[in-house]
Amino acid sequence: MSDYNSADRVPIDTRYLAVGDALTREEEQAEQEPIAKSEASSSALSGPRIVRADQLAALGAASPLTFLPLLGVSGYIVPGWSHLIAGFPRTGKTHLLLQMVREWATAGVPVLYITEESEPLWALRLGPIDGDWRRAVHLCFALGVAPSAVREVAFERSEHVVVLDAIRNVLLLQDENDNSAVARAITPWIRGARSTDKTLIALHHTRKSGGTGGEGIAETHALMASFDVVIELQRDEHAERRRVLRTYARVISPPELVYEMTKGGTLAVLGALSELALDALRQRLRTSYTSEWQKTSELRAALGEPAPSSEHLRRALLLEVGAGLIQRNPPVEAGDARGRSHRWRLAPTDRVPTEEGSVGTPPARDESEVPAEPPKGRESLPEAPANERDDLADGWRGSNH
Repeated sequence: MSDYNSADRVPIDTRYLAVGDALTREEEQAEQEPIAKSEASSSALSGPRIVRADQLAALGAASPLTFLPLLGVSGYIVPGWSHLIAGFPRTGKTHLLLQMVREWATAGVPVLYITEESEPLWALRLGPIDGDWRRAVHLCFALGVAPSAVREVAFERSEHVVVLDAIRNVLLLQDENDNSAVARAITPWIRGARSTDKTLIALHHTRKSGGTGGEGIAETHALMASFDVVIELQRDEHAERRRVLRTYARVISPPELVYEMTKGGTLAVLGALSELALDALRQRLRTSYTSEWQKTSELRAALGEPAPSSEHLRRALLLEVGAGLIQRNPPVEAGDARGRSHRWRLAPTDRVPTEEGSVGTPPARDESEVPAEPPKGRESLPEAPANERDDLADGWRGSNH
């Protein structure tokens, strides 16, 4: 039974639910005899497929992408695709993946977890975690076993998800700088997963030197080119218990995601990195507003380091206008007003923000406090029009692509 109830949590694709007792029967048969099949005869992977473009287009239109949840969030793990999760050692890759596996297994998605670690270690890891979900997960202890034999077992079994943890030791890579050797080692796994319609999840490490755009991943060129989705796990330098996921993928473009380990040891999603950073920037800006008009450059200078980008600062200020906290000159109703200098100041005190962050009206005054008519010799002034609320989206929600 699925435990995804909120709008942000996604149901499992029903074609991944039923397996029956086949897994129990296979458990006793797997790896009992050496597998001597040659590379040339290892399933129907030898010949290319030719498909007409219009048929593929019709298939894509009729079958939109579905997703397996990543900590309850849609948009990152695509059934039938190959995925690489990379992170520096001891950053929590296995912890993250185990919670994802638990999500899938709880919803009825069977998983084969191929590991380089020992059986006693896994016994200690799984012992404290209760639940029937463990019946849908089988572990394959593959350290020192021929990669071709492990691969045959993985793709002959019934599980819909195959986890490979981790590439270097399970595939017995000798030289991580040899891109050709890395490609030769990983390509049969990706082809095998595609031919059997399995979801492949592989774990790997990143370099100590780090990098941007996936450059921190060892064997960068071969791995980045081979996998459909690459997810890079990084520490949050401002919070020890937080991690940031950055994704590089074909077709889909999920946002950077931040999650945190709770005191109980579970992982909880906090939201998209960009929106969390916007919220933090808005809080910093609020110490700099005054009743006098200030240029954007003056507000940026008042922030100090770390200094935000111009676009990030612009978005944060517009959200503050939309919340009724500040005003802009020229007003936001005038549009971008390109070529003109923007100035900002605190909104007048008679314009109060509502609970939703929009601009509201001040509380009504007692009628006895309001003059019945203006003093003689003076005319009533027309009421100033209220600024319309800026229609910017405030907050991110995971979406099903």
